[in-house]
Amino acid sequence: MNMEWRISAALFFIMAAVFPARAATISILIIETGLQQDLPAAEFSRSWEDALMDSFFDRGHIVSNAPILRLAGLEGAEFPDEAARAELRNAQEGQADFLVVALLDYRGVSDKKAMKPRGVTFRLFKVNSAQVVFEQTYSGELPSPSRVAGSMIPHLKG
Repeated sequence: MNMEWRISAALFFIMAAVFPARAATISILIIETGLQQDLPAAEFSRSWEDALMDSFFDRGHIVSNAPILRLAGLEGAEFPDEAARAELRNAQEGQADFLVVALLDYRGVSDKKAMKPRGVTFRLFKVNSAQVVFEQTYSGELPSPSRVAGSMIPHLKG
């Protein structure tokens, strides 16, 4: 082997040891509530899903998504824990590190053209322990998906 190849290989392994990869595998689930079952997914829900996925991916993480889930209502609960548990099991099977669940609350929204939720709740679960490591609820004026993803980044630790 020539000397340049040896030096390059040594530098690569030193860099890999000093700067370990910090990429987490993240699964994203969007849940809509308060919309009729026969309507397609709201455009707002799709754009949030895409923007969240892009935000995490642009920060170096591996991202996947589950199909958008529609629930008729929350039946007194503020968060659909059963739906989150089902997706946690799927995320465990897929070997994801984290699960982001975004609950978009369309209850009482009357403008069918705008279809903007009245509130959004985010939960970040550590998949292997099913522990909620971050939770935030927004109502009224919603922040950008990039800002929301940025607020979760510090919690993406093994």
